[in-house]
Amino acid sequence: MYLTRPNVVCVCAVYVSLLLATGPSLASLTPIDPDSEEFKKKYAPYVADVIEVVSADKIKVKYRGNVEIVQMNSIGSIDIVRQAKEAKRDYPQFSTREMETYLKHLPAMRNHLAVRLPKGSQILLKFGDSTRNKAGHLVAKVSRLDKWPPNGHVTFWGLNNLLLLHGFAVIPKEKWNQPRLSVSDYKDRDLSDFNSAKSRKRGIWSNGTKGLSIHISVSLPTDVPSALIVPLEPFYFRARKSPDVKIKYTPMAALTLICEDQRSVEAVIDNWKWINQQLKTYLKNKTNAELVKSDIRSKIEADITAVLTKNWPKASAKPKLKRVSLRELLVTPTK
Repeated sequence: MYLTRPNVVCVCAVYVSLLLATGPSLASLTPIDPDSEEFKKKYAPYVADVIEVVSADKIKVKYRGNVEIVQMNSIGSIDIVRQAKEAKRDYPQFSTREMETYLKHLPAMRNHLAVRLPKGSQILLKFGDSTRNKAGHLVAKVSRLDKWPPNGHVTFWGLNNLLLLHGFAVIPKEKWNQPRLSVSDYKDRDLSDFNSAKSRKRGIWSNGTKGLSIHISVSLPTDVPSALIVPLEPFYFRARKSPDVKIKYTPMAALTLICEDQRSVEAVIDNWKWINQQLKTYLKNKTNAELVKSDIRSKIEADITAVLTKNWPKASAKPKLKRVSLRELLVTPTK
């Protein structure tokens, strides 16, 4: 995820629940020196460079000198979901109505994955029993390598759980027949994250509107082509304290940008970190009391739209934005 990076210890503590053992041996909470012998032996042979995100479940990479397509095997396959939808069969974990929702938002999910894996980023591949599928694509569990200043050490973040938890992926088909339980009762991490996203209505599972509550995740729009929707990564932030309002958990926010054309989509993807930083700076100057007001979403959306329009980096072509949506603003006052 996009984090405030100087304090690695703090970040690891906040995100311990999101890490997954995904490397050729094990992903570690402790940042690893990429020049170390441990990294060179255990991880370097399985590192690939991202060329582009092809779809919500496929990534084009350069791996061991070759251009390859990686099929992510730790999330549900688009082709398999399509086949299941055509068969009109409901599963305990995944209904045909949810399949429709998933298929409808595929282009936006591709854009979200492209935000998480920009060109030039690196991923770690963990292979199972079979390294290729019938199409000749590599089949692997994928983790993103994040570099941390000041020394450039890296950590590995399991993409499947990040995508499942935030509502931008589905579990693999072999888990669809698992019985439905309460989120806290699942022993399987993927099932827990998948059901958490659905119960909290995050990402593609949201049907909320911004007028209902600051705790409602706003749904992705359906009045524009899904390919023009760019859901950015969520991030944690701290606002200014208020004597009359105490916040129970660290607040989280996330934007969705709706563009007018494909060029604008790519401009947003290329500059998503800068966009998130504008929102983070804006929110840090708000008080906790301001953040729990019922009209805060509309105000933030209007103000951030103005900031992006006025201050867009000159080195990049300014995108044509249809609108900016504050997809998530999770602020929990203490009672």
